[in-house]
Amino acid sequence: MIAASYGTAEDIEILWCIVSFVGVIYSLMNLREAVADFRFVVARDIRNGRRILARSHLWTELLRLCILSIFLVLGITALFIPELDGPDTPHSVLIFGIVARWGLLAGSAMLVLKTFIAKKTRDELRVGGPTELHTASTERDEDVDKALR
Repeated sequence: MIAASYGTAEDIEILWCIVSFVGVIYSLMNLREAVADFRFVVARDIRNGRRILARSHLWTELLRLCILSIFLVLGITALFIPELDGPDTPHSVLIFGIVARWGLLAGSAMLVLKTFIAKKTRDELRVGGPTELHTASTERDEDVDKALR
């Protein structure tokens, strides 16, 4: 239609699958860290804003993974749908196909960017390991641990 075609697959559909796959990988990494963060606050019986944030991040990453997986499944499915660009195809169907493909690719790309930003933010906040954020309460916990030794 607008790009090269390889059998029933076009460049945009291949790009769509690649973008979605990268997003799933980043989302899995974020989800793994969100689970570790939540386990950390639960194991230490922390009941302040950290627990609320950890639970929120856990649900956010789980939902983001689901959305990106749906984009990936749609992209893989689109690879096998034959192209309708013959002379008998109405222009409205062609325009819808272009808008739908580029719209889904753009939505997937924006969600991947959001996932990457979340991963980068999480990495910047990390101090001393994947589950420990350096805050006043962790400093207080460390002081209590030292006093008990």
